Amino acid sequence: MIGSSHAYSCAEQGNCCTPGVNCPPCLAPVATKQRVRKDLKSLTRDQFKKISRAIWRLKNRKRGKTYDYFVAKHTVTQFDTRANQAHGGSHFMGYHSMLLLEFENEVLKIDPSIEALPYWDFSTLSQDNVKPMQVFLRFFGSAPGSGDNYQVVDGYFSKFPVAKVDTQLWESFDTFRRSVGSRNVTTVGPYTASGYLRDPQNENTNPYVTRYPPWIFDPVNGTCVIYDPDPYIVPWEGVHPFCSRAGPGGTLISWLFCVEAGMNFMPPHVRLTPDSPGIYICDAENPATCLLPSMHSTPHLFIGSEKPCDPRFLTGITDGDFKALSSVNDPIFWFHHNNLERSKIGWMENNADTADVYYGFPLYGDDFTNPMIGFRTFPNGTQLGLGLNEVMSSSWGFTDADVGIIAHPNNPDQLWTHADVVCWLQPNTAPYTYDVIRQDTDEYAKVAESLVKRGQQDAMKMAESMEQRMFQAALAKSKVEGLTADGASVKEMKE
Repeated sequence: MIGSSHAYSCAEQGNCCTPGVNCPPCLAPVATKQRVRKDLKSLTRDQFKKISRAIWRLKNRKRGKTYDYFVAKHTVTQFDTRANQAHGGSHFMGYHSMLLLEFENEVLKIDPSIEALPYWDFSTLSQDNVKPMQVFLRFFGSAPGSGDNYQVVDGYFSKFPVAKVDTQLWESFDTFRRSVGSRNVTTVGPYTASGYLRDPQNENTNPYVTRYPPWIFDPVNGTCVIYDPDPYIVPWEGVHPFCSRAGPGGTLISWLFCVEAGMNFMPPHVRLTPDSPGIYICDAENPATCLLPSMHSTPHLFIGSEKPCDPRFLTGITDGDFKALSSVNDPIFWFHHNNLERSKIGWMENNADTADVYYGFPLYGDDFTNPMIGFRTFPNGTQLGLGLNEVMSSSWGFTDADVGIIAHPNNPDQLWTHADVVCWLQPNTAPYTYDVIRQDTDEYAKVAESLVKRGQQDAMKMAESMEQRMFQAALAKSKVEGLTADGASVKEMKE
């Protein structure tokens, strides 16, 4: 098991709070009632139909919190001038826990009989060997999209529209937008040049949710291959239990490294072992060198993907909706992130020994979004909005009313800090739990430890990986016009 010698224990991280000194008191009581979030594959079609109807009603709302409110709220975090307020560090899970809870509350207001949002576990097979993508197709439609330009035109969210941003829509967001101090957000806004509520650099102009097929473009020799996503999206059974089993003695960043292990893997590096449906970055003849796919990023990459065979892929010019920064546009977002929350809750259970130091949440923040730097923790006095006692995403934060929890009875408009989130959304204090949280076996513990270490190595080697990709991009730029290989020209690939 991962004990105090783990590289991301508080003793070695050196950025944790000290109880009685700078750890704020956690005043959350033990929850007396918790709704149960269930596995998506346990639902009947009629049960899921109620959920889809509620989400469609959110999408079609003209007043109140609309579906697009959540798209904008999530996307704005990435335009904060201080740092990404929702991704790339210990704050990642807390932010998504809150956004998911706020969204779930709105769904339940529409139809309380739903009781709780289910989760989509893409990492395991059911007893009848139903593949996770079979469950996905049953409810969410085709991946890649089967309509024009890979639009999603089947499933319960067929032709789910992507909003066009106008003044009225943005003013409707501001009605509910709570912030403190400067909003710290650039004026670019989360919308494209063509006006769609997507991240600004995305040239996708489809009016509906888009899922491109996963593909490989080799800029050196110009070849392009489009893959059937199913064998690539179904990893080795048990990714979730591995990460939820990591501990004790770890910190939240160690959990994140576990779920993001393999986050930089790209299809050219994929090898399938003959006896496993897993995805590995490794020598297939030596499984000990392998990484499992990222529990978080792999579905984003392979369900959303990018415009096929575009040699500009390194800049992410035309992204599918689930891959893009505005990934909330695709409803699968909620069910995928619900599964990550399930993993985190299991991890917290197994790391209860660090609860008094807020599971090692850093006092001043940490980050591994910069590939040229790798993982880093910030020193005393740093104020990027990522520290334990700072307001979470202060440019568009969360109040008690947003999440349905009275954490600040004397000041209900007070925005939640990262400490508030960790305190009130623990396994025994959160207003929700899961039908199955984790599995306890020594084998899982050992694999979890390996994944944490490999996740750390992956983050530390991002600079090397990026350098290689930039080199390939330079070659592509110099050769792109008229390039042909294996009978396919760049012009043909663009078409």
